[in-house]
Amino acid sequence: MKVDLIEMADCGSPELLITSILKANPDLTIPVLVEKLAEAVGIAEIERVPTDAFEGSLLTNAEKSYGAIMINDVSRPDRQRFTIAHEIGHFLIPTHTGKTPCSSSAMSVFSTDNAAARREAEANRFAAGVLMPAPHFRRDIQRLGEPELEHVFTLAEQYEASREAIANRYVEFAAHPCAFVFSLNGKVRYSRKTDTFPWLSQKKGDDLPDGSLSAGTAHGRKRVPSSWA
Repeated sequence: MKVDLIEMADCGSPELLITSILKANPDLTIPVLVEKLAEAVGIAEIERVPTDAFEGSLLTNAEKSYGAIMINDVSRPDRQRFTIAHEIGHFLIPTHTGKTPCSSSAMSVFSTDNAAARREAEANRFAAGVLMPAPHFRRDIQRLGEPELEHVFTLAEQYEASREAIANRYVEFAAHPCAFVFSLNGKVRYSRKTDTFPWLSQKKGDDLPDGSLSAGTAHGRKRVPSSWA
């Protein structure tokens, strides 16, 4: 992985940073070598520790001339990759500081209701844009055709990213109306949809609708897509 640190120093947003990285790597291959990117931007160490206290944490000096990342070694490899990219985002975005552990819930923040949420959302946008670069991802979902849940599984394997991360990226580029509702234990966690998809009545904390396939447990255990309903 190559980077132009001088150019990146003038990039204040996740999108500008991603543009600079893609410009420096015109032959970028998928899956992205995120640990090589960390090394290229100045992360001196990535330490994996077994913990349930956080998913990732960035340690830097005040000038951000040094950086080290700690990640939860208990998490799945695809989650670890996203966490590393998330923490690189904190390291590169000028308004972010280190020494603040990021929980698993921080990895799915998209709102900008306050300064803390804005920082996590920006780091998530950076991570998604680096691991699932727009030119590659847009081409791949177009190649797959109309939305199908199986596409998420296919792309997750191809990009070595979690299915949740892939689904969130999918709605950004899908040419057809589609939506994803993320749930746990029969409760809605959050939802994401394309601009062309109708309004969703389900909100965070709501029960899943009676009779929905997701309300059952069989498909959750199998981790395979159900047939269309």
